[in-house]
Amino acid sequence: MKYSIATNWDDRLITYFKSLNFLHEDRVIELFGSLPLGCAIPASEISKSKIEEKIKLIKKQGFRFNYLVNSSVFPDLDSKKGQRKTIEYIYWIETQKVDIVTVADIKLLSFICKYFPKLKINISIVLGIKTTKEVNLLRKRYPNIERITLHQTINRNKNKLIQHITNVRKKHKLAPVEIELLANEICFYNCPLMKKHYAYLSKISQLGHSVKLKKFDKFNTECNQIRANDPIQFLNTCWIRPEDVGLYENLGVDILKIAGKTASTNYLLNTAKLYIKRKYLGNVMDLFSSDWWPKKKRPYIDNSELNGFIEYLWSKNLNKATLKNLPPKYKIKYRY
Repeated sequence: MKYSIATNWDDRLITYFKSLNFLHEDRVIELFGSLPLGCAIPASEISKSKIEEKIKLIKKQGFRFNYLVNSSVFPDLDSKKGQRKTIEYIYWIETQKVDIVTVADIKLLSFICKYFPKLKINISIVLGIKTTKEVNLLRKRYPNIERITLHQTINRNKNKLIQHITNVRKKHKLAPVEIELLANEICFYNCPLMKKHYAYLSKISQLGHSVKLKKFDKFNTECNQIRANDPIQFLNTCWIRPEDVGLYENLGVDILKIAGKTASTNYLLNTAKLYIKRKYLGNVMDLFSSDWWPKKKRPYIDNSELNGFIEYLWSKNLNKATLKNLPPKYKIKYRY
């Protein structure tokens, strides 16, 4: 399996990822990051000049770089002033010789394909692509697209995932694209507030209010209270366990994405190791960087207790569990 992993711009990540690649068949091929502007999740406060240095170092060490412009509410593209600023920003990104750009806004996607036709595009998970029809419409309209990060729910829907993989491999006029899945997120299954949450985070990022966000995010606060009261809500979030990587690889998934741009270096190092080794004996909550549990008190669930869970869902043609269809062994309880 190939991995695209967030960077918090700590150079230790590069050295460690190189060592992991040397020791294992699975490989970190790419790091991703950005300035706060145009980013769906507030990014680390870092200057353009510093980012230029970091990207050069990352590429020099043999890794690809994926630049995120994945805001769901990108700054105004309808005004001449907004267009001029966007051209300046995307031109700066292009001059960094990044390998691919992750985009979530259709207007921005069209803008990039018009003015920067050589930039390769990854469709962000923020855009929420669920169907092969949506994928093909985008591929026909925007030939720059080389990768699609599918909506989180596709992680759990084996039949739809196979449809997507088959679709992008078909020999027809459309060029093939890669399929990427996000592995370590705990948003609710088909959360009705997800688009509003992305929009909120995008605006906060653009305004440079990341400090304020760390103190209070009303969406995460409410969601984690619900999740803390009902373990089945956690089971039905669309994460992928390290032990289950082989299942997705066998289906034909090209890349797994490990999120965590604002996470600690220790978290990013440890998470990369666990996924590449495809095994973890410990608290499954360690796979996620969220600190939004009530009173910041993470529950404990032994990761081994979930062995076979995704296979069970798929064997029953289920996308999510309910109390009625869940076997007793998976009716887990939080421990503190």
